[in-house]
Amino acid sequence: MYHSLTFQTLNANGTPIRVFNTYRDLLLVPTSRPVITPPSVKTHYVDIPGANGSLDLTEALAGQTLFGNCTGSIEFAVYSEAMNWISLYNRILDYIHGKRAYMVLEDAKNLVYEGRWSLGGWNTNEGMLPNVTLNYSLNPFAQDINSVAGLANAIAYSWW
Repeated sequence: MYHSLTFQTLNANGTPIRVFNTYRDLLLVPTSRPVITPPSVKTHYVDIPGANGSLDLTEALAGQTLFGNCTGSIEFAVYSEAMNWISLYNRILDYIHGKRAYMVLEDAKNLVYEGRWSLGGWNTNEGMLPNVTLNYSLNPFAQDINSVAGLANAIAYSWW
């Protein structure tokens, strides 16, 4: 399915709202293979007056390196002009903008990312397919799809 993404959006208490696929339901095809950026490393350096360099306290509190969220964006081309652009734009806003969601990449169907998504931009170049950018801020580590109750069945259904 053109390296599509499948989402299950969640309401404030974590109850599933809807399952959808970027290609099948929104006519969106990634402009390049989607890759989730690695999480940022939480570092802490202390400058010691009168000494060279800084003291690295990154692992001092937890005894291990800690990580921030994975943040980034994925650009999509609108695959078809069959849908009126304002209808598609509004559908994207309704489906994903500002929503917390589980997300599965078609290329890694056993991993689930959880976090918040938003519409980053809509670019309509004359003579070219319109582009849509989805921004994300995801938990630092993906989960196994079977660790999220009911998600494997909901996602599997959407790939038919």
